[in-house]
Amino acid sequence: MRFNQDLRLTLNGQIAFKGQPILHNGTPSFTREDQARIYEKLAPMREHAVIATVADGVITDIRASHPKVAGTLDMMQAMFDVDSRYRIVWEIGFALNTSLTILPGNYAMNEVYGGTEGALHWGLGLTPYTQYHLDIICPGVRVVGPGGDLVHGTPTESIRRTSVAEAIP
Repeated sequence: MRFNQDLRLTLNGQIAFKGQPILHNGTPSFTREDQARIYEKLAPMREHAVIATVADGVITDIRASHPKVAGTLDMMQAMFDVDSRYRIVWEIGFALNTSLTILPGNYAMNEVYGGTEGALHWGLGLTPYTQYHLDIICPGVRVVGPGGDLVHGTPTESIRRTSVAEAIP
């Protein structure tokens, strides 16, 4: 398990980072106070999105969707400036666990929250190579493919659902 910063997900477009952040600590030196301070700066994304532009799996730009996430934007930019590997979208997770409720705060258990419609989470940084690993749990996110097809999330209009065993005509 070596961090190869040249590996990239084929990911292009925009991501709305809106949801519950989780800031996992890594093995490099850190203090719990620093981790808590960084988390508190990221926490406003629970209510308002930071919009990231992604090209070939790398975040090339971020902007605030609302003035209340200006501090979140500043913290993410500081993380990018200190260690450019935070710009790499290293992880995309699709959580399906319907028996959990998101806990307010920096809790690792939130990572498996799926809700009733599923939840997507994004991972930036990769411990132990970066000081922290940031997961952002995004319930209610819709993932749309290049042709406009819904890949993940709740449809805006009724669609025919099929089971794995049922053939699509």
